[in-house]
Amino acid sequence: MVPTMKKFICFALITLLSACGTTSSLRNAKSPATRPDLSSYNYVIVNDFGDGISKSQDDPAIISEGKKFADIIAKDIKAKNEFAKVERNINSTDNAILIDGKITQHSEGNTAARMLLGFGAGSSHFDAAVYIKDNKTKNTLGNIDVDKTSWALGGAIAASQDVNSHMNDASAKIANELVLAKKE
Repeated sequence: MVPTMKKFICFALITLLSACGTTSSLRNAKSPATRPDLSSYNYVIVNDFGDGISKSQDDPAIISEGKKFADIIAKDIKAKNEFAKVERNINSTDNAILIDGKITQHSEGNTAARMLLGFGAGSSHFDAAVYIKDNKTKNTLGNIDVDKTSWALGGAIAASQDVNSHMNDASAKIANELVLAKKE
């Protein structure tokens, strides 16, 4: 291959890999290189996610999206059938995993710009800080960072990546991470 072509391919791969964002693995609060041990938990409570974007921290649109994201997470965890009980917004002192957090970036972007222009034009963004806590003590056991962005090169793939698809992708990863931590 011509050296210029190799450089272009390398640049294109880096752009592709960095453009879609990530959902991190579950990191232990005390030892970030490991997952927390969730093997003693059979009950999960998922609370609504808060507004970590607006200055007032109570934007109704972000609060609504925080409820939607929590609903998706609870649904995905239930679908894994690893926990005996998964509930939403329950106030209890039971031995449970408590999941909550804040949405820290939310932008629908512009579908047409993503489809036709690409290169970041009209990008959608969804970021959230996800905390996995012990329900009794409220101590943080671990966290997951969500940093999702639509595909940078445009076309149908980029056009289909909106905040809702970012939430679904992140939620699936969160559910998988909980299952892995429960089995360790």
